[in-house]
Amino acid sequence: MSDSKQITAYVQNESGQLVPLDAAVGSLILEFPSGDSLEIAWDGPQLDGRPVTAQIWGGRRMPGTAETEPELDELRRRTCQVALLPGACNLVMVHPHSYKKRQ
Repeated sequence: MSDSKQITAYVQNESGQLVPLDAAVGSLILEFPSGDSLEIAWDGPQLDGRPVTAQIWGGRRMPGTAETEPELDELRRRTCQVALLPGACNLVMVHPHSYKKRQ
């Protein structure tokens, strides 16, 4: 990592080597067998002094705010809840969590 104020993303290949992703500011989408997804996003350094972070979104993040009914429908379609399960002192398991629709 050349700049300590920027996140560098990698994927691991079959031989265990880390391969950098070509995205200084971007996101990684993980799709689960259920069809739900998680988006792991990272942005550049914050100007207000907050620490550099990665965000985990249930579904996909949607820029801006939803103000109209079609935008709200799109937001509902793109998002889901996130479940955090403690696994060990250095492990948190994360998965998208959708409730079954009531009939």
